[in-house]
Amino acid sequence: MAAGALMGFCAMSIGKDLITGGANGQPVSVDLSTWAAILVAGLLLMCLAIVAIGFVFPRAGIPMKMVEDREQWEDERSMMVLSCVGGGAYAAALLLIALAKPLVWLGSAKLLAGLAVLAVIFTYASFRLLREYDELWRDLVNACPS
Repeated sequence: MAAGALMGFCAMSIGKDLITGGANGQPVSVDLSTWAAILVAGLLLMCLAIVAIGFVFPRAGIPMKMVEDREQWEDERSMMVLSCVGGGAYAAALLLIALAKPLVWLGSAKLLAGLAVLAVIFTYASFRLLREYDELWRDLVNACPS
């Protein structure tokens, strides 16, 4: 329910800005690919909210089958945090890119700076996540074809 409420709030906030966010308060047009990117980012954020609930509250994570018991929750908590941080940065970058044209942000220094910060956060979280892996996780990563 909380994830749905968060998604609804974000959708209404973004929708309000898209309606009146053009130059001089003019309405902007949003094409189908922009809406698709916004929906994908929203789905990713909803999944991240579920993972965040699982790593914050072990009593919620265990019934959701994210972890088997409290010991595994303690072992994998840092991986879930880094996953949420990296995924959140990725979703935010997707939203920024999708909304750049409708909100007339193309070529702006603010957009470039925002994307650069998000890329650094995503890269940092990814490399930290690789360090957190134990032998089993490393073997699984190495077994997957690139």
